[in-house]
Amino acid sequence: MKKLSRHVVPGFTVLALVAGWAAAQERASMSAPVIRSTAEELIISARFEDFVADRSYRIGFGAVDKAPEMTLELMLGDEPVSLEAQDFVQGNTSAWWRVEHVNARGYFLKGEDLPEEGGALVLRVRLNRSEAEKYDRLFIFVARDYGNDRWYLEDGTVIEKSDW
Repeated sequence: MKKLSRHVVPGFTVLALVAGWAAAQERASMSAPVIRSTAEELIISARFEDFVADRSYRIGFGAVDKAPEMTLELMLGDEPVSLEAQDFVQGNTSAWWRVEHVNARGYFLKGEDLPEEGGALVLRVRLNRSEAEKYDRLFIFVARDYGNDRWYLEDGTVIEKSDW
């Protein structure tokens, strides 16, 4: 039995790692946000990629209490994407950020809205500094629809007040 376990356990471990890696390839990803801060304004940019063509996504920016007053731009390369930003509540965030939900503004993406394989979208958020200072934590993320309007985070991060 000891001989068998020496071969089965390592083999199972390799299989689990490969399966986990393959599943991770099905997730949209986000770069670390770039934060530019001036005396008057805060500009936050992040790159989103690795979308799966037949899935629906939303890219958002927000806070716990309410979404900040902001201007959003979504770019594909050097071209603006012609989608309207919408307000929404992103639930299922407690495992990531220990908050029940995030009140956000952002973009819903599906099918023809998604970049081609290897392409990426850039979200640029502009806030007046006085508006940004109202919040201790801001959130930027990409979520995917898993059916029945259940949106789960695929990637995202918290931006703490100390970051700007």
